[in-house]
Amino acid sequence: MARLDEEKLKDPENKDEATISAAALSPKLPLVAELSNNTSCFLNKTDQTISHLSRILSTPSGTDSLLLTICYTSLLTSTILTSISLARLRNTVRILINKALTLPPETTFVLTMKTIPSSRLLNLSMRLKALSSLVSDVRIFSRLWGLITIWTWAKSAFKENPNEDWALNQLEKSQVIASIGYQFLENHAYLSSKGILGWSKKKQEKAWVWSSRFWALYVMLEFIRLWREKRVREEKGKYKINEKSQWISDWEKRVLINTVYAPLTVHWSLEKGLISDFFVGLLGSTVGMIKMRQVWNKTE
Repeated sequence: MARLDEEKLKDPENKDEATISAAALSPKLPLVAELSNNTSCFLNKTDQTISHLSRILSTPSGTDSLLLTICYTSLLTSTILTSISLARLRNTVRILINKALTLPPETTFVLTMKTIPSSRLLNLSMRLKALSSLVSDVRIFSRLWGLITIWTWAKSAFKENPNEDWALNQLEKSQVIASIGYQFLENHAYLSSKGILGWSKKKQEKAWVWSSRFWALYVMLEFIRLWREKRVREEKGKYKINEKSQWISDWEKRVLINTVYAPLTVHWSLEKGLISDFFVGLLGSTVGMIKMRQVWNKTE
């Protein structure tokens, strides 16, 4: 039997078969190796991303930045999908009406909601808006303890006068007062809306509006403070070139965030509002993206 096997191996035809089999199997090895490398690379990147998100969520500011981004990008996407969906529905109704006009006069044409196909985009839009509302509720709830933080800030601003410049100290004190008004009214309006406090709906609506007006005041004071801060720093001129570049970059980001917040605060300060949900979502998403980028870079 061993001799027969040796003869088979010596046979040229059998050698060709063995060569063909090896050639058929050889391309599979690089494919398996490549697939293994790609899978490993994907898992590593996924692990890095999740670990990075974990570091972001470990801080209150990081959590709020992420929730802010989810809240307003959901609202923005919802408004876009609603517009697309309603445009399609209007087009469908127009087609059905045109077809109805071509029917004989004695024909009975009944148009019901079953005649119009349901829109998946509209359903998705409603779900995204519900998500935005839920996240907004979570963010308001997480700010219920904001007055405690403001208390610490107020002690620093009124007792220690942390800024060397008199004007900056006065501006910071004014911002503390504006923040107290904003947080106090928001807390009472929110807790009353949940049935915990006893403010009526009419009083709640006024509280929401006035809370936003205090926020708008804070934003206005922030513009003045940023301007004054830059001027004081330029007058001193005691910093290195690299420090100046980094400070200017951070200062410009704060100005940008404040500029985007300004129309939102004005919108919520008016009883009937000023802009549509699309622009609210767009402006809010812009702030969210800027803050998320800052937090992401800090937690790398």
